[in-house]
Amino acid sequence: MRLQLSSFGLFALLACQPAQSTTPTNANYSDGGAGDSTWGFPPSGRGDSISEADETTTDCREDCGGAVGCGDGVCEAPESTATCSADCGSWCGDNVCNGNEAPSLCPQDCSNNGEGNPPPADCSGCLNGAADCKTHCINEGHDDGFCGAPGSKNPHVCCVCTGDNDPPPGQGSVCGDGDCNGNENSTNCGVDCEPDCGPSPHSKIVNGKCLPSCGALIGNMKWGDGICCASGCADGNQPPNTTWDCNYCCPGKNSCSAASAKCGDGVCNGDESSTNCAQDCGANQPPGNNDPVLQWTFYGKIAGGEQSDAVRGPDNRAHLIADRYAQFDINATKVLDEAPSDGDQGAMSFPPAIAVGDNSTVHIVTRHDGDWGSGYQIRYRRRNAQGNWDQDYIFGSKVKRNYVVGVAWAGPNEVYMSHSHGGDDVWGDLHIFKAGGTGSAAKIGTIGGIWRADSDSRMRGVPGRVFLVSGKPNGGGKAAYTLRGSTGGNVAENLKNTMTTHIKGNGRTGFPDLAVDGTDTVHVTYGAHETVYYNKFAASGQQLFGNDKQIFSGLNAWHLSSGLSAVAASDDGNKVLAVALRSDGGQTASNSDLLWAYSTDGGNSWSTPQDTGHNAKGGEGRCRPRIVAIGNKFFVFYRDKEANGISLATFSL
Repeated sequence: MRLQLSSFGLFALLACQPAQSTTPTNANYSDGGAGDSTWGFPPSGRGDSISEADETTTDCREDCGGAVGCGDGVCEAPESTATCSADCGSWCGDNVCNGNEAPSLCPQDCSNNGEGNPPPADCSGCLNGAADCKTHCINEGHDDGFCGAPGSKNPHVCCVCTGDNDPPPGQGSVCGDGDCNGNENSTNCGVDCEPDCGPSPHSKIVNGKCLPSCGALIGNMKWGDGICCASGCADGNQPPNTTWDCNYCCPGKNSCSAASAKCGDGVCNGDESSTNCAQDCGANQPPGNNDPVLQWTFYGKIAGGEQSDAVRGPDNRAHLIADRYAQFDINATKVLDEAPSDGDQGAMSFPPAIAVGDNSTVHIVTRHDGDWGSGYQIRYRRRNAQGNWDQDYIFGSKVKRNYVVGVAWAGPNEVYMSHSHGGDDVWGDLHIFKAGGTGSAAKIGTIGGIWRADSDSRMRGVPGRVFLVSGKPNGGGKAAYTLRGSTGGNVAENLKNTMTTHIKGNGRTGFPDLAVDGTDTVHVTYGAHETVYYNKFAASGQQLFGNDKQIFSGLNAWHLSSGLSAVAASDDGNKVLAVALRSDGGQTASNSDLLWAYSTDGGNSWSTPQDTGHNAKGGEGRCRPRIVAIGNKFFVFYRDKEANGISLATFSL
């Protein structure tokens, strides 16, 4: 005879087997149901409805009859964990506080003066919260939000939710079912119950051993501050398996072993990386062995104003123009703060522009005294190598929508500026100027049809070359433009003759950014409908990727819905950081998540985008972040939504 039994049926039947037959013979498993097994039994014995010599009314009531009683060691109807814990054990979640339950261990049963409360269907009464409960249960192989009682392999105490594959309240406990419940403990059911290892995460079972965290080992609970690595985890004085989280707080060290990598456990270890396990190795998480060392540091507000521009100088400092001009050293310390300012720092204005030459001269272009309809005065200022602001003049003339400006240094006497010019509708041109040495600038040309109102452009330069990107985010998806012009001859004409048009994606394409690395390779990002794309160009002008690469998506809608981004690259061009703004859905993207993604192979492949946890103001694209790379350290300047000014973050890659 073959019987298919649930866990409870097996429990009851085993209780009535002869002593010499407590283990079924010819036992084998089938693919019955979850938690079910098929067993083979001898043809005679307990449960065969025959009262035999070794059977009694106490130990085999099925064959011999007798009264049912709590305390007889048999859990059977109508007994349950709620009505007879002596026979059926206790169960956290049956609304009765009994057995080894206590308010601190089982609040859903032992609250309300021990009377218990029905578990809420949404897990809102869980000790660790519904989200925490569900996450940990899934990690432990459960299919929903029900976690085992304290002392089980998952010590998180949560309420009962539907669909769990643990025995429901009233069915008692079964040693060997993988859950430590009822009267089970590590002594009488070691297969289900591991030794008490103390509170998580300061203690954890690893390969059957209860190990402390690095912080707990040295009496300091701060992870990731270097103390663990210096004092007990990575100095070689600790044997393997001394702590469970060596790889967590001391990435790349091998002097102690961490728990086996398990994606979703909140620890980035083993062979996990931000690519194959983003939930463990994402933003602000310690890296895995296959990731570079990643570290974000946020410094808060460092300047006033709404918009900014920033570049690197030859002194390995980040130079910023916002409401004032400032310099930041490699440690992100503000080492200079001077008065030259941008006169147009309104909430919906466009940013100023800055360039720093190899000769340490600083050049800024700002807007003053005007409005979008009649135009602004466009102002150029220069700070010489000795630190004096020795040139200050207005160039060009007031024309409609001339609020988008740019400047690039391409040599000691090769400084170029630009500003926009709108026509009777929203489309317009960019005028190109060359700064003179006598307090004036000469217009050298116009690049027509590559700009649209409400979009922007960017200029950068290296000795002998000027680079420009601009956007024309029309509804048809065209376009963002990348231009490269040598300083020999007319730069404006050279720019026009080397134009690349980017039309990847859907919707309105525009809002490009560019960065030039130490090899003069140009890295470009631009936006399409709620997405951001990337490509790069060799110093010769050759486009290095046949197709633009999408690195951000799902950035949500705003007035134009083009992806808003910024980009920078390390000196060798191998490490590239891009950030993007994920809009809150409002017209101006005024409250946007600051996202990031990186590449360590020159932009060929990218990490999964992650959220920094900080919010930026998009300002219809006018407040886009700026990134400055100094070596492998990236300075991110962004309009902080909370700080009401320009904030700084650094990222080490």
